[in-house]
Amino acid sequence: MTAPAMHDDLVGRALEALPVPLCIYDAAHRLVFANAAAAAEIGGPQATAPIGASLREVVRAFALRGGLGPGDPEALAERHLGLDRGRPLRRLLRHADGRTHELRAIPLAEGGFCAVLLDISEQAAAAQDRLARAAALETVLAHLDGGVALYDDERRLVLNNPRYEALIGLPSGTLLPGITQAELLRLLAERGDVEAAHTAQPGSGGPAPLGHQWARPDGTVLRVGSKPVAHTGQLVELTDITARACAEAEARKRAALLQTAIDHLRQGIIVYGPDHRVRITNRLSGELAGHRPGAIRPGQRHEDVVRDMIPLGALDPGPEGEAIVARALGTDRSKPSTTVRDARGGRVIEVHSDPLPDGGFIVSHVDITARARAEAEARDRAALLQAMLDNLRHGIALYGPDSRLRHVNALAASLSGLAAEDLVPGQEMAALVDRQRERGVFGAGAAGVAGAEAVKALDRSTPDAGTCRLPDGRLIEAASDPMPDGGFMVTWTDITARADAEEAARRRAALLQGTLDGVRHGIALYGPDRRLVTANRLASPAQGLPQLDQRIGM
Repeated sequence: MTAPAMHDDLVGRALEALPVPLCIYDAAHRLVFANAAAAAEIGGPQATAPIGASLREVVRAFALRGGLGPGDPEALAERHLGLDRGRPLRRLLRHADGRTHELRAIPLAEGGFCAVLLDISEQAAAAQDRLARAAALETVLAHLDGGVALYDDERRLVLNNPRYEALIGLPSGTLLPGITQAELLRLLAERGDVEAAHTAQPGSGGPAPLGHQWARPDGTVLRVGSKPVAHTGQLVELTDITARACAEAEARKRAALLQTAIDHLRQGIIVYGPDHRVRITNRLSGELAGHRPGAIRPGQRHEDVVRDMIPLGALDPGPEGEAIVARALGTDRSKPSTTVRDARGGRVIEVHSDPLPDGGFIVSHVDITARARAEAEARDRAALLQAMLDNLRHGIALYGPDSRLRHVNALAASLSGLAAEDLVPGQEMAALVDRQRERGVFGAGAAGVAGAEAVKALDRSTPDAGTCRLPDGRLIEAASDPMPDGGFMVTWTDITARADAEEAARRRAALLQGTLDGVRHGIALYGPDRRLVTANRLASPAQGLPQLDQRIGM
């Protein structure tokens, strides 16, 4: 084999071994060479190259296998055949299976052309991902509430979002990439915002300080931040803090108003931070906490405030004062607490400690001298009234408007048929009546149930009274009377002796009446007021009057 022949054979084998599909067409656009990779793309796996086939036949076969993308293969093939192969051709093809190819056709000197199909699916996917990420970033920038702009090292605008332009106060489309900061300042100057623009924009005297506020002529307040960006320039951020600035101004006014308000409170207020140092005090805080006016100052430690109470004379310098200081310093300030201490001069101070959300706490001092005296008097009076109630010969139970027990005296349990442990304040009246039924107060069986239900159904807004026989034989009169607050009071009275006496009197009267009726004379007895007291059965005929027993009291 000659050298040229060997060379051609070597080139042919190399082209055949290429993993890239390669086809060569003659001047008549008929296939004269196709390597194995091209044959597989045209006719599928294990296919052989259709040497001698026309370009139309090859393109149509390739379209039918989805090589030209989804859609009508015939229409796709026709469009592809319309391409000019007489000059270099480069075209992207999307395969129906999702792959992306780049078709390159290179015209040959003798009139044909060479076509190469490169699989660029990975590069296309990466490019698509970059485009998607860029689009997502643009969407994010476009929807930011704040303004963002990137300047290069020469103070020229590289990019910005629409919000940046709007916050500066320029019409949409005014800012274009490449505009210098000097030009931007001139635009702002023309709109009457020169000083603010120089202050707010980077480049005039160096970068704007982070957190700087820019008050624009229209009342908008912007927070300006700038920071260097490596290998690029500088990033400027604008945030509309108008609402916050207004809120802060309002907060300052409100704080002053609140300070005035707490200074006029009738209690001393000391607010401590999480570090247990004084933050806020009011006018009465020093006096009621046992300090001289103005002695408690912001920044002072809580421990020092408490310990200074002894040398300032607010507490006894002896063991009792030291014990108060120890208790105050040992109090858990994360929980509410209340203590009462006696101050000099007979004053009584109530000290409240309440936690704050930030980890600090607030201590309030209240002069409760008058209240303490009133409470002492009330306790003494309550004890006296309780003693009086406990010495009454009646059982008393007081119920609130919600029909729950409020108070009882000593005899209530015994005369109501209940045990002392039953009469616990807060118990419902219906539950106590059920307890009475269980203890046999209303009798046994169905009669007891009916009696209990009748008591429950009583209208407590009107007075009512009735009697019941306790299991031990005592006869009890129970009375219910409404109270002004909507509640009611139940009173139990032991009327056993009175009932027994009345029964004995009735029996004796019946005996005497029987004796009189047995006498063989007519008898009529008149009282000192000359009214008929009694008469026997013969008195009416004797006096010529009928039925004198029906005229008692005449």
